[in-house]
Amino acid sequence: MELCHDSKYFTETSIKERSTKYGFPNNLPIELFLWDCEIAAQLQNHSKDLVLKGGAAVQLHLPVEMQRGSIDIDMITKLNESEIEKILQKVNSKLPEFTFKKHTPREPILNIPLVTYFGSRQSLILDRLNDISIKAEFLMEDVAIEHLVKPEATTFALDTKNIRCYSVPSLIGDKLLTLAGATIGVQKQEDVPKQIYDVSALCEVNYLSAHDFKQIFKTISTLIPIEANYRNLDLTIEGALKDIQTSLEKRCLLGTTGVDKDIWKNISSFQQFYVNFSQRKNQDEWSEKAWRLDYLSQLVFSILKGESTQKQAEKHNSAIYTSNKLAEIKGTKIKKLRTELLKHAPPDTPYYKELKGKSLRRIYWQMITSDNIEKVNDSLSLH
Repeated sequence: MELCHDSKYFTETSIKERSTKYGFPNNLPIELFLWDCEIAAQLQNHSKDLVLKGGAAVQLHLPVEMQRGSIDIDMITKLNESEIEKILQKVNSKLPEFTFKKHTPREPILNIPLVTYFGSRQSLILDRLNDISIKAEFLMEDVAIEHLVKPEATTFALDTKNIRCYSVPSLIGDKLLTLAGATIGVQKQEDVPKQIYDVSALCEVNYLSAHDFKQIFKTISTLIPIEANYRNLDLTIEGALKDIQTSLEKRCLLGTTGVDKDIWKNISSFQQFYVNFSQRKNQDEWSEKAWRLDYLSQLVFSILKGESTQKQAEKHNSAIYTSNKLAEIKGTKIKKLRTELLKHAPPDTPYYKELKGKSLRRIYWQMITSDNIEKVNDSLSLH
């Protein structure tokens, strides 16, 4: 076995130690992400035209304590299916313990130029009876989406080297579109939590520049017509953004009596397997994530209307700053600021009475819009 990464990570001892160190109750997410990164690196050793996107790429841009598990490799490439198959054969010669098999879905979406393989091998955890399986999907599109080479990244499974992946703004734009569930987004409701988690985390830890917002908008405007064409849809950027907001509305109700119980059930299942103990959040905190993304979609909408990317970056970063400041507030000042925040609630705010017991951050993200952010922040006097 010829590895791209240090062999010290590919042992039962290392997997179990890192599982304990980073707060995962199960060893499996560690081992699966370990192989995700290794196979991605092996593939890219044979072609610079393979770019990692999706959940695995997101984790490379997050601090290790916020990273979640990922069981798939999602790549975009201008290579064709025959070229991909030949590269997999070369990877197999380096990793002979793996068996790669092409997967044909029962109900394929014929218009999507996608090829899927499953790579299986015996687990490095000796008492695990079943083989592990890594899903690798290749979207065969020659699309100009900003990407970069991460020279190194510390992850919960290993320290990676030289993985080519989408940039932060590209991932935000791409992942945001997965929430357009009625049109071009993910169809399985159980897959929605990981998308919300990823975009929210990327926005939470990154102050975004005007360039970043330009790239977010470029990614969205590039991908929407491509994704719509796959599905024979006539979809505008405005239509996709409205679809995203409709999807988020249901998640914004988390922590209130109006929430759909299945939404929380899907989030709980996601957190149980993919998320370490320190990052598992309650319903109010997940509602906050949804409101964050609703606000982000408003900023993107403002760019569509002709407003500057610089202005949207300032609004985003101002919201992140204020949100972080609100988390530091203690004592009697909490009640005072909560009262001030609730003054900005529209008359038709659903479940208004239930907001009176929520955290300042939770209320803040619901109250702000792309139009009133300066007014809300001024009323709090935290800057």
